[in-house]
Amino acid sequence: MPLRGIPSVCEKLKTSPALLDNVTYFKLQHASGDVWRRVKKNITIPCDDGKRVKIQITEPSKLLPLFMSEKDSFGDLYFRAMEMNPPSRDWPWRLAVAFDEF
Repeated sequence: MPLRGIPSVCEKLKTSPALLDNVTYFKLQHASGDVWRRVKKNITIPCDDGKRVKIQITEPSKLLPLFMSEKDSFGDLYFRAMEMNPPSRDWPWRLAVAFDEF
């Protein structure tokens, strides 16, 4: 269901290639980095040898509100789902986040 908008985006790009005139790899990387800075979290993990490794992860509690604020239809989807199946203490919602970079 979340992918249903992709065909319309592809069709718009096919019929209006000028939409990509000002899009560059640098601009896409910059936009991606901006999102990353807003949702990242630094954590330290202890290793078996006693050393500690610092890594950065995505903080899901920051990612979901960001997506909802960026696109009204995404937020609407969640509000409709909440109306149909409200989360509660006995039946909380779960959040699964996946990345294609892994």
